[in-house]
Amino acid sequence: MGRYVRSARDAWRAFAPATWLGWQIDSNWTDLFTFSIYTLIKPMAGALIVVVMYLVGTRTSTRTDFFAQMYTGNAFYTYLGAIIYGMSWVIHEDREHYEMIKYVYIGTVHLYWYLLGRAVAKFLVATLSVVILLAAGKLFLGLQLTPATVDWAYFLGAFLLGIAAATGLGLALAGAMMITARQAEMASEVVSGAFYLVCGFLFPIDVLPRWGQAIARWIPFTYWNEAIKRGLFGHGSNKALAAMSNGDVMTWLLVSTAVCAVLSFLAFFGAESLAKRRGLLDQLTSY
Repeated sequence: MGRYVRSARDAWRAFAPATWLGWQIDSNWTDLFTFSIYTLIKPMAGALIVVVMYLVGTRTSTRTDFFAQMYTGNAFYTYLGAIIYGMSWVIHEDREHYEMIKYVYIGTVHLYWYLLGRAVAKFLVATLSVVILLAAGKLFLGLQLTPATVDWAYFLGAFLLGIAAATGLGLALAGAMMITARQAEMASEVVSGAFYLVCGFLFPIDVLPRWGQAIARWIPFTYWNEAIKRGLFGHGSNKALAAMSNGDVMTWLLVSTAVCAVLSFLAFFGAESLAKRRGLLDQLTSY
């Protein structure tokens, strides 16, 4: 236990360099200006696909509430893709490509401080993308989003809980990657992609079958997506959750995030223990 939480100073010595390293890797070791151009183009390309799908499918303008809900949901989903997939990919990248995870592991501070530092870097990159997407939506697509009417306290509270849930799930998947081969990397993409469809980021959960809605109600990101939109627009996007007050949505988000965090930590440490017993921490499975 002492190795996990030896001291705040030791934790910071692993956390801060990991954040810097993660930023450098995610920015491909380039300068901030060049990376900013890439950060501008990448999310806009993805958003344009969604915009074209919307225009072709609905044959209406982008100045509608439905478009605003869909566009912002798609923008904030960027965090889930970056953190959940990114944290699990760190294991394969450092173990198989750079072959340095064993040196991180034998350090004085536990591996999860290193993973949390890498998660912060991915959070910062995702934040740049989300800010760019929202600004472009407001300036060029008529996104119905007015900063003066945003419930900032509710929005920020929900936002932080969702990031905590995503970090916990990313940690759990990182544990799973420790006991699997390189080709299992697709599992993380499948998990984060499933949330995109089930949790209402692209379309309301009302269009899902009853069993799909039942699954969605057990996932914290469903309430995160709903709370984010209630904070930004004053109302949510799911009729299935319309009877819930803002307090109810926040309570379910808090409870489901807490459960997700506990289960994620148990899964991570269980997988880590199994990897140590089987000698898988520095395995190379490239093919």
